[in-house]
Parts: sequence; C-alpha cells; structure tokens
Amino acid sequence: MSEHRKQLKEIPLTKTKKYLEDIAFELEMESLGAPVMPDDIFALYVELFEDISFCLKKGSYHFVASLYSKVNKLSDSQKNQLLDIFVVNFSQYDGLDFRLWVCSFIAKCYSNETALGVFESFAEKYEFDVIADVLVALETIMYRLKKEGLETQRAVLLYKKILQKDA
Repeated sequence: MSEHRKQLKEIPLTKTKKYLEDIAFELEMESLGAPVMPDDIFALYVELFEDISFCLKKGSYHFVASLYSKVNKLSDSQKNQLLDIFVVNFSQYDGLDFRLWVCSFIAKCYSNETALGVFESFAEKYEFDVIADVLVALETIMYRLKKEGLETQRAVLLYKKILQKDA
C-alpha cells in the first residue's frame, strides 16, 4: 500500500486520467485473490474518497469503478462506511464523472430501500446541478424493479421531483 500511496502523492499534471486508471487497476488486482476486501486496501479507498481534492481529479472515478467490481468482497461494515463517506461528501464531489459513479455505486450495490432513501435525502438538500446524476441511478433502480409497486412509484416520484428542480 505504501507504493500506491507514494504514486497517489505524485499524480502528474498531464495524463492524469490514465495514471489514476492504472493505479486503480493495480489496486483492484491486489484484492483479486482475497475472499474479502483486505483492510489495508479498503483503508486506502477510504482515504481517497474522503480526500475531496483527490476526488476532483480527472480519472478519480476509476477507484469507484474498480471498487464496484469488488462489492461482493466488502463486509457490511465496509459498505456502511463507504455509504457514509459518499453521503457526507456528495455535494463536494463534482469531478468529471465522479458523482455519476457514486450514484451508480449506490444504486447497484445497496438495497433499493437504502438507495432510494439516500437519493431522497439528496433531493431535499441539493439543487439540480448537484443531483442530476441521481437520475441515471434512478433509471437503473426502476429498470431493476420492472414492476408496478410502491418502490417503483417511489422511484418515479423522486425522478419527477428531481426533474422539476431543473425547471
């Protein structure tokens, strides 16, 4: 992990996206053989997602994407910690694609009930420009539900509420 931390402190000003993509891939490969997410690797993800200046860098979303592919290796405690970090810092995440990946992560890696609750709280707190990416995540949830019911109605109403903020 110390080598990855060193690399992350030396992010170049050019070709940042590719540089971060490569480090995210290396980190993902390190956890490949482990049945659960190793604590030291997870701790690095936590450090990165709490560092707003890192999250604003072009390509930082690769770390959310690589973690997304390993969500089955996360403990409930780790998933809860990530959700807390994402919720607390959401309005500050405005780097290219970072919010979109966070919304997708929440929609696909947590229960519909949890995801809808988070997105409803975002809709109460933030203006459209902050929560526009939630729309994509809601479409994912509605597609997954594929049926009429209270959760689908809840998702549709939230979708419309967010769209109204853009009017």
